[in-house]
Amino acid sequence: MDISINQFGNNGVEYLAAFMRSNDCKICKLTSLKVSECSIAETGMQIFLSATKKMKNIKCLKLDKNEVGYNSEIVRILQNELNQEIEELYMDNC
Repeated sequence: MDISINQFGNNGVEYLAAFMRSNDCKICKLTSLKVSECSIAETGMQIFLSATKKMKNIKCLKLDKNEVGYNSEIVRILQNELNQEIEELYMDNC
C-alpha cells in the first residue's frame, strides 16, 4: 500500500496507527507499506513503528523524506523490534 505524499503528519499517523492496532485491520496483511513524504516527525514515527510491530507480513517499509531526524528510540525499534520481519527499509533524507 502506498500512501506517500500525503501531508497528514503526526496527527494523521496517530489515526493510521490506531487503525493498524484494531482487530479490524485489513492492512495488517500487507507485505509493503510506503509512507514517504508525509511530514511525520519523531513522535509520530515512534507511534507508527509501534503499530507496525503487529504487521508480521511486512517485508518492505518505505519511510523516506519524513521529518524524523536521528532519534535513538526509532533506531532501537527498527533494529530490535522490526528487524526480523523487514527485508527492505528505506529512510533516505529523514
